[in-house]
Amino acid sequence: MKLNLKVKNIVLIILVTIQSSNALGQFIIPSPSFTEYQTSVTVGAYNTGNDILDFGGNNYFVSVSSSLNNAGLYWNFNNGSATGYAYFASGASDIYHADVCLVVDQNNNEIHAIVGWYYGGTLGSPSFYIEDYLWDGSSAFNYVTSTFVNGTFGTTLNVDGDDLGNFIMVYDESNTLYALSGDINFGSFNMNNSGNAVTIGLNSGLYPDVSIYSDATPGNQIVHLTYVDGSGDLNIEYDTYSNIAANTPSFTAWTGPISPATSGYFISNPRIASPNSSGAYDDWTVVWQEDDRTMTYYIKGLNSKGGSLSAIYTYNDGTYTNSVMPLFDVQNSHPVVAYDYNSTPTIWIGWIFDNRTGFYGYMNCFSSLYPIGLKCNDVALPDPAFDYWQVPNIVTNDLEIYPLSLASRYASSDQLLLTYYFANSTPEVWNKNVSSSSAIEFRIDNNVIATSDLNDLIDKEKIFILFDSKGNKVLEHISKQNEMEKLMQDYKLPPSIYFLQVISDKGKTYIGRKLFIN
Repeated sequence: MKLNLKVKNIVLIILVTIQSSNALGQFIIPSPSFTEYQTSVTVGAYNTGNDILDFGGNNYFVSVSSSLNNAGLYWNFNNGSATGYAYFASGASDIYHADVCLVVDQNNNEIHAIVGWYYGGTLGSPSFYIEDYLWDGSSAFNYVTSTFVNGTFGTTLNVDGDDLGNFIMVYDESNTLYALSGDINFGSFNMNNSGNAVTIGLNSGLYPDVSIYSDATPGNQIVHLTYVDGSGDLNIEYDTYSNIAANTPSFTAWTGPISPATSGYFISNPRIASPNSSGAYDDWTVVWQEDDRTMTYYIKGLNSKGGSLSAIYTYNDGTYTNSVMPLFDVQNSHPVVAYDYNSTPTIWIGWIFDNRTGFYGYMNCFSSLYPIGLKCNDVALPDPAFDYWQVPNIVTNDLEIYPLSLASRYASSDQLLLTYYFANSTPEVWNKNVSSSSAIEFRIDNNVIATSDLNDLIDKEKIFILFDSKGNKVLEHISKQNEMEKLMQDYKLPPSIYFLQVISDKGKTYIGRKLFIN
């Protein structure tokens, strides 16, 4: 329920929510049976990517980080029996973006980590790189070779691979989409099209992401592509891997371009995922960020199940049963999506939630920048049995934890790999391999005020605390609602976005929406 109140040039929009004051700062503790393998490394990352693979009864986990000084590849074998880290062989500094996928050389039963990244060019020409690292059979991924194409970084770079040794990296440069693809066969790292980039997609675009689907039959690989075109619309397309490898791309749209639902809003950072070979070629999920860049930030998604398209979901507006926390009045950004290993898969969705102002004060909701996520069913609808979950479970106030990467589709029977940069911690890049059935123990609880309690907000004297957009307290006053509005008017606050916290005489905390003074 919202109460809309106007006081001259002050517009106050309050979402009525509640928490007990003695519950501030608490979080859900994982159940005793919860198993977590956590490793970390110091790299000072600005971006993370990861992948997970179960092959031959062994579990392989890899993550990458980009950094201005020491970007590289991190691995974990069989839940900690062997871990390690190596700087990218072709350069460890001035790396703007990085991603990784694991592929299997089916002829030699070798495991390779294919890493893609962009070099900014301080010591040479700006270039997009692909590096190959081979698992030595016991303890480490070792550098084999690399290739690169010169270019200028646009908005993003992403990598994916299938279960037949094929890989693809997509990126954008000057509003044009490109792909570099190749394969691992008989111990050889092979690049298609003589290592040259292939122009892809139906329109010029930004923010490309890719997912390869393979039904384990050679020649049946489908490349799913998503991006934002020159008109600002979301595009979702597909082509065969063989077409891209031969430099004869022929992309087809899964659906027409998707425009922002509201005029003045922008779509950015789309991500796409598809299942393993237990699914179908026309199964996929796309998530994206849709916002007005100032006041409202939505995380949205679209699912295809056997070619049947879902409605467009909004994951952070309180729409779905038991996932009722609205979170869209602060920045929600950089969504990610992953399928798990099942034939009827769980689909995991996450994004970055910026609550550093303390604007949202739900129970277990912290004044920090950190990832949150949802457990969804096989058509990407939030599971009604579970709330949002937080990453990691050690979140407290005054932290910065970002971005988030998820991987699970080629895992063993119950694994979910999470990678994120923990700015307040040394080591800074953290990798968690958790039981996917227990991952919802990271969830954030929420409680919504009953209608019968509205008088406590409207008629009683309360503590009003006003914060600026940086989280600094600018005004605190005990009054009734109408008195506080007059005080704010008389205070002559400079034009800006403000946040209001209201504490009732019963010790209950109500969290306001935004206070915009123009």
